[in-house]
Amino acid sequence: MLDGLRNSDCEHTGRGNTVADIVVYTMTGCPHCAAIREFFEERGIEYTERNVLEDDTALKELRELGFNGTPVTLKGDESVLGFDRPKLEALIA
Repeated sequence: MLDGLRNSDCEHTGRGNTVADIVVYTMTGCPHCAAIREFFEERGIEYTERNVLEDDTALKELRELGFNGTPVTLKGDESVLGFDRPKLEALIA
C-alpha cells in the first residue's frame, strides 16, 4: 500500500542522515506530531510526512492500516502510535 510513496509525494522531508522508508502520518495542530518532527529533525533523520487532514489518500491509508489517530510512524512492518520516545529510538537504531 505504501510502496508507491516517493519523497516528492510528501509535505516535508527531513534532511541529513537517512533511515530508509520512514513514513509519519500527522495532522495539523497535533502537538505529538510536532514532537515527532522535532525528534527526527534533531537527529538528521529523513522521513516522509503525510498530513491526513490535507491528503485524503493519506487518511484512507491510515485507516486501512487500522489506525484512527495521529501520529503514526511506520518503518517497514513496524509501527509506533503516538510520541513514544523509546519505541522511536528503537525504530531508528
